[in-house]
Amino acid sequence: MIRSYWKWVGALAAGSGLRFLIYGTEPKTTREYTLPTLSTRQENIKALKYKEYDILVIGGGATGAGIALEAASRGLSCGLIERGDFASQTSSKSTKLLHGGVRYLEKAVKGENIYENLLLVSEALKERDILINSAPHMNKWLAISVPTDSYFWLLYYWVGLWVYHFIAYIQNCYTGNASTELPRPGISFESQTLIPRLKSKFKGSTIYYDGQMNDTRLCLEVLLTASSKGYIKGMVQANIANYCKAVSFIKKQGLIVGVRAEDLITGEQFDIKAKVVMNCTGVFSDSIRKSAGQRDSDRIVPAKGSHFLLPSSYTPNGYGLLIPKTTDGRVLFLLPWEGYTIAGTTDEKGTATVHSFMLSHEKQFLAQELSRFLNKTPEEISNDIKGSFSGERPLVKSKDEKTSSILRTHSVEVSLNGLISVMGGKWTTFRAMAENAVDVAVERFGLPAKYISRTRDMKLIGSQINIEELQSKLIKEYKISEEQAKYLVKEYGRRSEDVLKVGRNEQLIEGHPFTIGEIVYSTRSEYAEKPIDIIARRMRLALLDVKSAIKALDIVINEMGNELKWSKSKREQEYKTAVMELTQFFS
Repeated sequence: MIRSYWKWVGALAAGSGLRFLIYGTEPKTTREYTLPTLSTRQENIKALKYKEYDILVIGGGATGAGIALEAASRGLSCGLIERGDFASQTSSKSTKLLHGGVRYLEKAVKGENIYENLLLVSEALKERDILINSAPHMNKWLAISVPTDSYFWLLYYWVGLWVYHFIAYIQNCYTGNASTELPRPGISFESQTLIPRLKSKFKGSTIYYDGQMNDTRLCLEVLLTASSKGYIKGMVQANIANYCKAVSFIKKQGLIVGVRAEDLITGEQFDIKAKVVMNCTGVFSDSIRKSAGQRDSDRIVPAKGSHFLLPSSYTPNGYGLLIPKTTDGRVLFLLPWEGYTIAGTTDEKGTATVHSFMLSHEKQFLAQELSRFLNKTPEEISNDIKGSFSGERPLVKSKDEKTSSILRTHSVEVSLNGLISVMGGKWTTFRAMAENAVDVAVERFGLPAKYISRTRDMKLIGSQINIEELQSKLIKEYKISEEQAKYLVKEYGRRSEDVLKVGRNEQLIEGHPFTIGEIVYSTRSEYAEKPIDIIARRMRLALLDVKSAIKALDIVINEMGNELKWSKSKREQEYKTAVMELTQFFS
C-alpha cells in the first residue's frame, strides 16, 4: 500500500512539475478596486425589464453567482433571477468546507477512476486556495485531525495527506495562493488534547489543513461583487433579483432569446431578453431543460446530504475531526463553525425538492458513527443536537448507482435551442465552473467579451482591508466589543462600518453576536425580502440555534416590517410562515 503511494508521489511530481514549468512565469495582476455602489432590488427589476443581456442566468446559488461575476468582470452584460432567496437551496446546506476531497484522492490511489479523481482533486485544491485568497476576511484555514487506531494507518494517512498538500502546493505556488501549513502526525496524548471527547483507544492522528467558509455569506458576497457599479475597470454591473421566477422561455426561430419572468413579491410578469440563457438551477436543471423543450433523458441525480449542529464543547480547541471511514464506506466530518460544531454529512438518493429536511434515521446514523470515535453514546449525542439542515446535491448522472460513488464533476451542455445548462460540481469549484461556462457561451455564441477570465485573482467586495486595523477602528470609533468587531469584519469585511452606521447595535438575542442593526442593513442593502432570509441566511441563527431563531422572530419582523412598510396582517402572515419553515426544516 505504501509502495503504491510513493509511485503516485513520483507521478504527481512529474506532472505537476511540468505544470509549474509551463505556468510558473504567469504575471501577477495589480488591480484597482473602487468602493462598491449597489442597486436596489427595484432598480434591478426595472433594468431586467428593459435591457437586453449578453447572458441571463436562471438560478442564484453558487453556480449562478459565479457565472454572474465571471460574465460581469469580462465586460459582458448579465442578468440573474432566482425564484427563492439567493443560496436558499443546496448552496446554503453544505458542510462549509472549501476542500479538494481527500476521499477522492484515496480512490485514485486505489485505482478507482484514477484520471477523473485526480483531476477533480487537483482542480478543487487550486480553487480552494483561490477562494481563500479572494475573501480572507470570511474564508479561513481549518486544522483537521484524522485519528487512527494503528501506527500503520497513522503512516498511511500521513503520507496520503502529504500527497494532498503537495498537489495543492504545485497547483498554487505560481499564483502566490499556496498554503504553507504542512500535514503532521500527532501522538495519542496530543489527539486527546485537540479533541477532548475522542476515545482513548486511538494511537494518534494526522493533522492537515483545508478551507472553511460561511456558504450563504460567500454566495451573497459574490453576487454583490457582480452587481457593483464600476468595481474594477471594464466591469459591467450585473442586475440580480431574488424572488423572481422564470415562467416560460421566449423563442425566435427555434432559439431561446429570453424568458417570461414573474416578480413573486409584486406578482408582475415581464419579459427579459438575452442572447444566451444559462440554466444554473441545481437539482431542478432537468425540469428547466424540459420546460425549454428538451426531450432527452434526465442528467441529474439528486443526492441528499444532512447535517446537525452540536455545542462547541465537541470541538473546543478549534480543530475539526475527520472520521476516515464510516460503516457505509464514506467519510464524516465534525467541524467547529460559528461557535458551534457541524456534524455531517449523510449521502443517499434524494429528490428534486425545495423542502428537504433531516429525517430521524439520518440523525441516528450520524449519532451512531460519531459515538464510535467519541466518548458519547448515540443517545447523548442526539440529546445535544441544537439544529439540523438538509440539501440536495445535483450530481451529474453516471453508471454508478450509489450517490457516494458518483464523481462531483460538472458538465456544461448546450441544447439545440441554445439553452446552456451548467450542472453538477461542488461549492469549492464554482468559480472554475463559471469560467468554463462563460468560455463556452463566448465561443459558441460570439459574445463580445472584452477580457479573458479575471476572477482567479479578484478580491470580493469586502476583502480590500487590513483585518486587524479595521477591527481596531470599529472598536475605537463605534465603542463595540472586540468580539463584536471580529464578528462584523468576518461577515461583512469593509462593509462592516456601513452596518454600524445604521445604528441599532444592540444584541438581537442573548448568546449570539447578531445585532438589530444587521436586520435593517440586510433589508436595505442585501436584498432580504422575508424574515427567513435574515434569520437563516444573512445571519445563520436558524442553523445554529432554532429555538433562539424563533424567539428572535418578533424583532426581525418588526424591523423588516418598518423598512418594507408591511401591514399588520402581512406581519402576522410572515411570522406564521417563518415559524413553519424553522420548525420543519431546521429542527
